[in-house]
Amino acid sequence: MRSIIPHIIVFSIIVDIVACSILKPKTPEQNYQIAKHHQAEGDYVQADRFLTKAIEKKPDYMDAYIFRAEINTMRDSLVRAVADYTTILQMPNLSGQSKANMLYLRGNAYYQNLQDTLACKDWEEACEQLGHTGACNYKRKNCK
Repeated sequence: MRSIIPHIIVFSIIVDIVACSILKPKTPEQNYQIAKHHQAEGDYVQADRFLTKAIEKKPDYMDAYIFRAEINTMRDSLVRAVADYTTILQMPNLSGQSKANMLYLRGNAYYQNLQDTLACKDWEEACEQLGHTGACNYKRKNCK
C-alpha cells in the first residue's frame, strides 16, 4: 500500500508557492499574516522574510518588529533579535508595561548571547523602574 502523505506535502508546498506568487501581498498586514503562516509551519526563514517586507512597507509596525524579534530568538539570531527590541524601545508610542516587556525580552536575548552585563542592565530597568516581575526574578537569579 502506498502512502499519500508525500503527495499531500508536495501539493501543500505547491499551493503555498502559487498563493504567494499570485497574491503578492500588498499591505504590511498581509505580509504579517503570511509570516504567521510560515512560522506555524516552522519555516522561520520565510517568516522573517515576510516580516521584513511588512516593516519595509510600514517602518513603525510594532507588532511585526515584535514577531520578528521572537522569530530571530527562536532561530538563535540573537543579534538581530536585540536590534529589533532596541528599535521597539525607541518607538514613541511604547507604553510603560510594553516597555518593561521589551526590556525583559531584550535582556533574555542578551543573556542567551552571553552578554550578561547588558542583560542585567535591561532586567534592572524593567524591574526597578517598571515593576516587571519576570525581570526582577531573572535579575535576582542571574545578576550580582
